[in-house]
Amino acid sequence: MATTAEVSRADYWIFSDALYHPKLSRAWSEHLGPWFGTTGLDDRAVSLLTAARFCADGAWMSEATGVFPSEDLAAVREHALALIEAAETSTDTAEGASDNTEPEVSE
Repeated sequence: MATTAEVSRADYWIFSDALYHPKLSRAWSEHLGPWFGTTGLDDRAVSLLTAARFCADGAWMSEATGVFPSEDLAAVREHALALIEAAETSTDTAEGASDNTEPEVSE
């Protein structure tokens, strides 16, 4: 979504304003928390999913503010999706066996 939807400075303001109002930031955390939960995942999967989220957050912020917008959001999206896929593979490997091979992450 962060790499495909149009966003504006107003979208950015809504989220950033919540930083100054704990009641608002708590509401966003409760609403978005289930989507970003990593409880029970291994450390590698957590770090890969966090990197994917940072890709999306950065793309969204850049597009919303107009500061250093990407010339190719599709490429950013593909990298984020590769990180998510690697995290899924990492989790599957951890659950399935003691296979120590690590999934490839494209650059």
